[in-house]
Amino acid sequence: MSVKFTRHIGTCAYRRLIALKCHIKRPSAIKCNPISMSTRQLATENADSGFFAMMQNARANLPDSEKQSAILSHKEKVNGVDLHFETTGVGEEIILLLPGALGSTRTDFEKQLTEFNKSDYTLVAMDPRGYGRSIPPERTWPLEFLQRDADDAIQLCKTLGLRRISLLGWSDGGNTGMILAGKEPSLVSKLVVWGANAYVTQQDVDAFQKIRDISSWSDRMREPFMKLYGKDYFQKHWSLWVDAYIAYFTDRRDLFLFSRLLVMPEGKHNLHIRYSKEFNTIVEGFLKK
Repeated sequence: MSVKFTRHIGTCAYRRLIALKCHIKRPSAIKCNPISMSTRQLATENADSGFFAMMQNARANLPDSEKQSAILSHKEKVNGVDLHFETTGVGEEIILLLPGALGSTRTDFEKQLTEFNKSDYTLVAMDPRGYGRSIPPERTWPLEFLQRDADDAIQLCKTLGLRRISLLGWSDGGNTGMILAGKEPSLVSKLVVWGANAYVTQQDVDAFQKIRDISSWSDRMREPFMKLYGKDYFQKHWSLWVDAYIAYFTDRRDLFLFSRLLVMPEGKHNLHIRYSKEFNTIVEGFLKK
């Protein structure tokens, strides 16, 4: 993946950030069989003709005044699970939206689904397995649950015939989005993530433990999830989410038992040039161990 630029446009606690990436490589032109000349039916660089046909069919019975703004609900079988997703807009640029922990299309992206420019973009918002209306199945929490969500999102794109997307991911959805872009770089045109984790620290674990009990949350933060899941499901799986991150922190640490952290306060970005002798000595010594 060739990166034209990366620009940080916001930060918040625990290394959370928004990163916007634009890539200059594009897939080669894709040949397709002759079909109707309607621009919304033609296969494009971003999607197969079948995707636009699905969107048209779903809007067929709507008044013309609502066809662009309507938010449509769908389900597709993906990796053995019926995944729920919503679509809106008529633009040729496709945006995939990935929600945060126990989030859904509406709890997390109501404002984007209703307020984005729907002439320029088509939005596809997904409920990950065990979240929102992608229940059943009940959510499970393997160590690499974020990687599983990324695999599901990739397969959903393939099932829908999406070739090139921009991706918006919040919180866990941002983590999933970064994993997805790493797995399928040719699929992702632009990536926007915020509230995501670069890694997990003891500070994060302590913060997660403090919010394990949903009764400690404000009514404003708790209420959308209570309406979506009910108290029992939400409390059970929020607690399991905390456990999953703790497991990620403790189990993944084993990968770095033989690591060494060295801080050079005055090193600057080009420390290997400014302090080449010290750098070379330290690195050579580490590599010999």
